[in-house]
Amino acid sequence: MDDCFESGRKHDFEDDEHPAFSNVKQEDTDEANFSSTEGDLELDMSAIERPSPNMRKFKAMRAGCYSNYFQREFPAGRFLKKELEYIAKTYCDNYKTFYYSTVNGGKDKDSIARKKALLLEMAEHVSKLGDEPRTVEQIEQKIRDEMKRVKKYLIAKKHGRPNGKREIVLSTPQQMIADMIEKTTLEPFRQRIYEPSNGEDSAAG
Repeated sequence: MDDCFESGRKHDFEDDEHPAFSNVKQEDTDEANFSSTEGDLELDMSAIERPSPNMRKFKAMRAGCYSNYFQREFPAGRFLKKELEYIAKTYCDNYKTFYYSTVNGGKDKDSIARKKALLLEMAEHVSKLGDEPRTVEQIEQKIRDEMKRVKKYLIAKKHGRPNGKREIVLSTPQQMIADMIEKTTLEPFRQRIYEPSNGEDSAAG
């Protein structure tokens, strides 16, 4: 009986003592964690004050690629008809500038500079025409897309459609570009389409 009583008292004492012991240990642990966190904070602040070369490089890359990143992640919305008509007309009116900026590996620096200024002007104007702002990169990509379809149309027009291929129907702006290419003497692609092979005389004017 006494042994049971003493055992019970001992058990009660241990139960009472254990929470107090835990609290002391927890306080020590909290203090240690706080000190560790404070030290980490000092290190972090030091890193912020003196950014590493890799961090500076990353920030520079991020700033330089900002517009390209959003162009990839958030492509341009659908262009309105009036936007496409303006792009096509401006492209046709300034075709020599676009042509000489790419011919011979893009060595004509003056044409390249004029092209950049023209694309900027086009982007600003198109942004006012539509419902959303347009970037230079988006305008340039739209011109590439339109030219790609126009050239497919001209090839099919000259050589016929492959079996099973549907007829390519151009929009009004695309047809404007196609008509200009058919008349120009600059477009090298035009030569590949219209110049006869095997030494035949040229049939295109």
